[in-house]
Amino acid sequence: MTDDIVTTSLILALVALSDGVRRIPAGAIVLRRLGLGPWTAPRFEEPESRLELVSWCIPLALPLVLTRESNGTSGPESAELALTRRLTRFRARLRRVRHHVLALRINGLAILATLVVVLPLLAYRGGAWGFLVGVQLLLTLCLVQVVAAAMALRRVGIALRPALFASVPFAWPFTAPRAAEVVQSHAVAGLPPLLALHELAPEDEFLRVARPALYDAMVRNIVSDDVAALAELWGEARVRSLIGKPSAEDADLYCPRCGSAFNPGREFCTDCGDVALLPRAGVVSPIATS
Repeated sequence: MTDDIVTTSLILALVALSDGVRRIPAGAIVLRRLGLGPWTAPRFEEPESRLELVSWCIPLALPLVLTRESNGTSGPESAELALTRRLTRFRARLRRVRHHVLALRINGLAILATLVVVLPLLAYRGGAWGFLVGVQLLLTLCLVQVVAAAMALRRVGIALRPALFASVPFAWPFTAPRAAEVVQSHAVAGLPPLLALHELAPEDEFLRVARPALYDAMVRNIVSDDVAALAELWGEARVRSLIGKPSAEDADLYCPRCGSAFNPGREFCTDCGDVALLPRAGVVSPIATS
């Protein structure tokens, strides 16, 4: 009988955690936050749409997919005013829902634990009555998730009716753990993905992901709306200076496009092809030397 409980728990866990597999649009940036740690980007931007595991346990390892469709907006204001206003609202939304997202993550973990461990155990120990008690506990936690998600969505500026409709799916225990992800996605909407990445992730993580796009736009003159938004907000000089920052790895040479470190003996980056390596000491901005 114990083997049956383990088997049931494993099946429920696989079904619940399989929701972390998503089809990621081309060019999207996938972020992940483990516990209360910093946001990290497990992968660089991919040019093709792909199927990817964005999280192995959504409430614990919170995923976030930044796409140009969900993060780009337009309006009647001037471009500079609109971008500054969106950034201010973005920061305000993050502050307002910070504790809501944490509560949704904790309750989502409780739902997963009840679904995978408590419910099979109660059914084994108490039979039909134990199963009913487990189901009642699970439904109560899901109801809490629905109400908390609706309140959080209202805090990010969504009208009452759409917030309620968006929260109803969280009454299903296999979907409820995604509530924190949905709220976080609404909170970060409205900014270009690279700017949202800069606001969420540490500076080193941002540069690791954004450096190729910055180099291509500034050196190769490849049009990028994201980089244009950064240049508009910070000034072109600051965006250019980011490319001149060496990577954190201890090596004599580095690639200004991808940040890879190299030892003496190479002239060009093995990943970027025609990009000349720069010395770590006395770095000169690649823009100035081009």
